[in-house]
Amino acid sequence: MIELIVDGWAVDHLSYADRSGASGSAGPPGALIALRRGREREWLCVPDDARHYSHRALVALFRERPQIWKYRTSEGAAAAAADATPPDDWADVSEPFPETAGISAKSLRGVEAVNLSQAVGGTIIALTAIERYDTAARLRLLLEDAEIDLRRDPRLLDVVAVDDRARLYRVATVEQVRGAGLAEGEIIIGPAPPREIALLTVVIGSLGDRDHGTAPIEGPWVFPIVLGSRG
Repeated sequence: MIELIVDGWAVDHLSYADRSGASGSAGPPGALIALRRGREREWLCVPDDARHYSHRALVALFRERPQIWKYRTSEGAAAAAADATPPDDWADVSEPFPETAGISAKSLRGVEAVNLSQAVGGTIIALTAIERYDTAARLRLLLEDAEIDLRRDPRLLDVVAVDDRARLYRVATVEQVRGAGLAEGEIIIGPAPPREIALLTVVIGSLGDRDHGTAPIEGPWVFPIVLGSRG
């Protein structure tokens, strides 16, 4: 990779998965790096070899860049949530949630652009902004799929929010359909992420309506949100 960079190639983006292997077979975590030089394109696959100064250090160079796409399998997302500390053990969340989340103009403390989008198959989910309040936060999102009727099954399922200190948050979702292939939504997060939190990872596991027996669209869509210093 260093030779390619010296030769005029630039890193365009990096995709990271918690499982790698041919045709979806099980394997170690891996990074797929896209490089470009003019109209030329090149790809490098770097599997995790457990050596600190190879794969892990390479991925760390790009970890805070919002355009880096990180993919977790459903099992990997569930494992991340299982290892996190639930909100009842580190903060108070008023019940009933989210009705008592305290989202109002008076309690608004800041709005930060997120501008992250991911596609799984033909389903695109974009997180546009995070609003930070005294006791909660709200994520704004857009959902688009030209092949399915979102007026029927627009629900976000299996949503997980965890910060860089392995602390889990309460979540609630609200969806509002705008057309056959377009929906808007929001994810309410409680409590509000503390000021010292730099990274909030939000995972949307699937999309659908399991209450009526409809098979969900499996994700996950994973969004690593880099937070600013304003609380």
